[in-house]
Amino acid sequence: MSDHVKVNSPLSGKVVSINQVLLDYPNDLNIDPRKSWLAKLLIQNKNELIQLMNEEEYNKYCKNYF
Repeated sequence: MSDHVKVNSPLSGKVVSINQVLLDYPNDLNIDPRKSWLAKLLIQNKNELIQLMNEEEYNKYCKNYF
């Protein structure tokens, strides 16, 4: 397994912390994604936050996309 994993993000910035628990238990993210996290970011451009979807918008997107 590689030490590096590419994760696409709608936010630009720098990863300042990763969830070490997921390295040993990656399935935790599938079991309950709302209680887990991948990384903490130092956001470079806070204006990008306004483009993010809320939960309702994301659920509608997924329903229409899949």
